[in-house]
Amino acid sequence: MNSFGHYRRWTIFLILLLTIFRFWFCTYHELVEDESYYRLWSKHLDWSYYSKGPLIAWTIAFGTAVIGDTVLGIRWLSVLLSAVTGWMLFQLGTRLWNERVGFWAVVIAVTLPLYAIGSVLMTIDPLSVFFWVLAAHFFLNTIEGNRSLQWIACGLAVGFGFLAKFVNAIELLCFLLFLLSDSQKRALLLKKGFYLLLIAFAICMIPVFYWNAAHGWITATHLQERGALTREFTIQWKETGQFLYMQAVVISPFYFLGMLSIALSSLGLLLNSTPENRSRRFALALFLPIFLFYFLLSLNDSGEANWTATGLAGGILLLASYFSEESKSLRKRIFMGIALGLALIEMILLHDAYGLGIKFKGDPANRLRGWSDLAQKVESFREPQDLIIGNKYQTASILSFYLPDRPVTHIPKTERIQNQFSFWPSYELNQESRGILITDSIDEIPDALKLQFASIEKVADFYRQDRGRDLKRYQLYRLEKPIGF
Repeated sequence: MNSFGHYRRWTIFLILLLTIFRFWFCTYHELVEDESYYRLWSKHLDWSYYSKGPLIAWTIAFGTAVIGDTVLGIRWLSVLLSAVTGWMLFQLGTRLWNERVGFWAVVIAVTLPLYAIGSVLMTIDPLSVFFWVLAAHFFLNTIEGNRSLQWIACGLAVGFGFLAKFVNAIELLCFLLFLLSDSQKRALLLKKGFYLLLIAFAICMIPVFYWNAAHGWITATHLQERGALTREFTIQWKETGQFLYMQAVVISPFYFLGMLSIALSSLGLLLNSTPENRSRRFALALFLPIFLFYFLLSLNDSGEANWTATGLAGGILLLASYFSEESKSLRKRIFMGIALGLALIEMILLHDAYGLGIKFKGDPANRLRGWSDLAQKVESFREPQDLIIGNKYQTASILSFYLPDRPVTHIPKTERIQNQFSFWPSYELNQESRGILITDSIDEIPDALKLQFASIEKVADFYRQDRGRDLKRYQLYRLEKPIGF
C-alpha cells in the first residue's frame, strides 16, 4: 500500500505534534554534562577530538551560530534530526513492507525510552542514528537501481555517521551481511558501486586519522580503555547480565524481548534467502551486527546503556513488522498492549517524573537538573582572578556554561592526557595565582593540585539542589600559595 493513506497522515500528525512539543521541552531541562562538554569542543573546532569524531562539535557550532549560545541553540538541531529520522523510519517500513509497518515503526521509536529522551539532547546519538537510517535508505536505492551516485551517497552517509560515533562503521558489516545472505544481490559485492561506497566512506575517515596521526593515535588508546580491552579478556557473566538489564531498561523490557525473540527466530533466513523474506533479512542485518558486537564486549565489561542506540533501527523495524501483522491472537494483543503501555510510562517518567509528583531513587532526569543552583553557589565563593578548576571534565564543562560570565574553566593540570581538556591551553601559575576547586569526590583532593598549591582549604560543603531536593554533594576548596614561587 503506497498511496497517501491514513497511516501516512497519522504518521505526519504524530511527528509534527511531537516535534512542536520537543522544541518546547528541549529548553525545559538544563544541559547534561556531556552537552556542555561538547559545547566546549564547538569553541575549539578541530578535525577530531580525544574520544569522538568532529561532527558533534561542528553541529553545535552551527546550531549556536544560528540560534545563540543557549540551551535551545545547542539542542534545536537534535529535535530537527529526530523528526527527520522518524519520517525516514516510516519510509523504510513502507518500502520494506507497507505503510502500516512504517507507522508502527514510528510509534515504537517515539515511545522507546532511549530514543524519546535522546531526541531532545544534543549528544552524538541523534546524529549517529540519523545517518545510520539515512545510509540504510541509500543502500536500498543501490540494490534496487545500482547507480553510482547512490553508492557514493550511501558511503558518505555511513562516513558522516562515523564522524559522529565510530560504531557507525559497523553498518558496512550490516550491508555486507545482507548481500552475502541474498543470492540474487550477492554479485553486487564485485561491482564498481560497492567499492565506490567504501571509497566514499574512507574519505570521510580522513579528518579522524589526520588528527590522530598528529596526536599519537590517542583515540585508539582511549577506545581500548573504554571497551576494557586493555585488560585481560575474561568472561564475566555478571557484566553480561548487567548489559542485558541496561538494554531492557533503556529500550523498555517488552520491546527488548520482542526484538530479541524476532531476531533469534529470523536467523535461519540468512541461510535461506528468498524475495519474500528480503525485508526481514534487511532489518535483521541492520540490527544484529551492532548488538552482537556489544554483547561480545559485555562478556568482559557491561559498557554503557546507550552504546547500542545506533543499531536499534533494525530492531524497531522487526518489531513493527510483528505488530502490524493482520492476524492478531489474544496473546499477541496482550503483549502489544503491555509493551506499548510500559514503554509509554517509562517515556513519561524519563521526561519529568518529579514534576508529576513521582519520586524514585536514581531518577536519570536528575542529570538535567540543579546546574544553575550549583553555579550560583560556586559564584558566591568566587573572587576576581580566581582560577576555576573542576575535579573532572564534567564539572568544569557544566560550570563553564552556567556561571554568569561563562569563564574559562580547567581540570587539574597534569602531564598525562586525560580528556579533551588536555589539548587546550591550561592555567599557568605565578606567585599571585589563586583559585577554587569544585569537586564531587568528597574529601579527595587531586594529587596534581597538592603539588601545585601549598594552601588547600575546604571552605564549603553543599548539595546541588533542584526545587528543594538534594541531588548531589559537592565540596569547594580554596587554592592559594602556589609552590615554586
